[in-house]
Amino acid sequence: MFSETNGFRKFLYSVLTNQWFERTMLLVIIVNSVQMALYNPLTDPNSNKAWALEIIDNVTTAIFVLEALIKIITLGFYWAGPSSYMRSTWNILDFIVIIFSLVSLIPHTEDLQVFKMFRIVRALRLISRNESL
Repeated sequence: MFSETNGFRKFLYSVLTNQWFERTMLLVIIVNSVQMALYNPLTDPNSNKAWALEIIDNVTTAIFVLEALIKIITLGFYWAGPSSYMRSTWNILDFIVIIFSLVSLIPHTEDLQVFKMFRIVRALRLISRNESL
């Protein structure tokens, strides 16, 4: 979609390779993991706690979608070579989790809320990024 010399793509590459971007994404994963740990299906859906957890869920989902878009634009989706987004196992896993998260946000899909639990797999990224774990 964007050539390798495209200024926007170069900018996104500099964002993607910045150590602060990676640290920020790890922080978002931690926040999302805590949010999932605090979630209780028996909590009153009209309570402040349920409202706050839903906001955190929506914001972290949006951030994960933005991260995927940055990677897709920067690396290419699949056909841009061996470093393409969908040629990495972690990115494939992230993509599937993002799809499940987006589906669970569709109104009147309470039966699909179980898909949100697949997001716990994201916590594995914390381990994959830290060799000492």
